[in-house]
Amino acid sequence: MRYPGWRTIEFKANNRYCSITDYYRRKYGNQGNTATDQVSVFVNPTPPNAIRINAGGSAQNFNGVLWSADNFFGTGSNVYSANTPISGTVIDAVYQSERWGSSFTYNIPVPNGTYSVNLHFAEIFWDLPGQRVFNVNLENGQGALTNFDILASTPKNSALIRNFTVTVTDGNLTLAFTSLVNNAKVSGIEIIPAPNESRSSNRGT
Repeated sequence: MRYPGWRTIEFKANNRYCSITDYYRRKYGNQGNTATDQVSVFVNPTPPNAIRINAGGSAQNFNGVLWSADNFFGTGSNVYSANTPISGTVIDAVYQSERWGSSFTYNIPVPNGTYSVNLHFAEIFWDLPGQRVFNVNLENGQGALTNFDILASTPKNSALIRNFTVTVTDGNLTLAFTSLVNNAKVSGIEIIPAPNESRSSNRGT
């Protein structure tokens, strides 16, 4: 880039900020003099899309917020659904379905990086605390629910969310569910990229 009487303009980028150094040459005398102006420019990159999975159910669209049909689950599990209204939420359809089993996993492909993970639960089958107790392990112990009993925290047919922050380094976010009493279950999985987090893929081609 050139301006009258200026030699060059050099842009130096450092992470999310840019430093601008101007080298100029006057048309009349003082050749070789320099001047420096530093400008900070904040760059707010658009993060990757969040991943939302309706466990045990079909794809849903809640006012433009998309939940995919159940996917990325392993073997050894089943699905169940009920049309009972769910309190504490406006996205009833997510909580009206579930994936359940004595031991099952999700392996969800994501770019390496840090994520906020929301696990959505509602007890739509049992009536009393103690009738369903299970463990959840997120990404090799970075997050966990131990002796988790949905009805110990909220009434039947009510939405319950548990949040975790995990860092993925192998290209897959792993969730493991293991039953203690009856079967483990999950109704929805929400994976939200941390803001301003750089990511890279570690998956083979």
